[in-house]
Amino acid sequence: MSGTTRRPLRACKTPRQNRSDSTTPNSRYNPFFDSKEAVERNFGFREVKVLEDNIGYLKISEINISAKSLPILFAAMRFVANSKALVIDLQNNGGGGSAVGSVLESFFLPAQTSLLEFKTRNGSSRSDMTVDWLLEPRYEKPLYILVNRHTASAAEAFAFALQKHGRAKIVGQRSAGAAFMNSWYPVNQHLFISVSTGAPTRPGTGETWEGTGIQPDYVVAEGAGLDTVAGLLK
Repeated sequence: MSGTTRRPLRACKTPRQNRSDSTTPNSRYNPFFDSKEAVERNFGFREVKVLEDNIGYLKISEINISAKSLPILFAAMRFVANSKALVIDLQNNGGGGSAVGSVLESFFLPAQTSLLEFKTRNGSSRSDMTVDWLLEPRYEKPLYILVNRHTASAAEAFAFALQKHGRAKIVGQRSAGAAFMNSWYPVNQHLFISVSTGAPTRPGTGETWEGTGIQPDYVVAEGAGLDTVAGLLK
């Protein structure tokens, strides 16, 4: 997915933020999913806890889902499994992607649920669906997602899909509006080019968040999201 930088073509050293949700072509090593820096960032899983009144809280700073990070995701979801509601904090999350399908969404929606339709540069299209291999139990209690103007790309895709399916309420400010999907292409060992290769929409419609952002169900000031959720649950 694209990030808050909106240029369709760019070159940079090993990607650090807002990469595509596909693996690097012709290479088993992907710097986003496999680098030492990704491990040091704990694959974006920054905080998990249970707040007062049994409200689960999961802070994710980037979407980085792969075979390496699945155990962390599973552990986080097990930790909040008995909460009465869950808050996923995607504020300042610039995006990322998954190398193993839409696993995060699959914790909240039935298997093989259609999430997004991607139209590519060559005119083809593909559908993104929840996975059918997840054995972890789904979280079926109320879900709230915190966003702000720095929530972008794959983080927006997650919030968009859950909101449109009526599975989550979005709390915060309008998000960045960066919907286009980018793919990374290696120039050499140190240089990669990011090219916009796909545009996601809600299946069966032309609805997207490109340029417009995710519109929160509850618009609140920066920093007031958790208090707002706590008030809604009383």
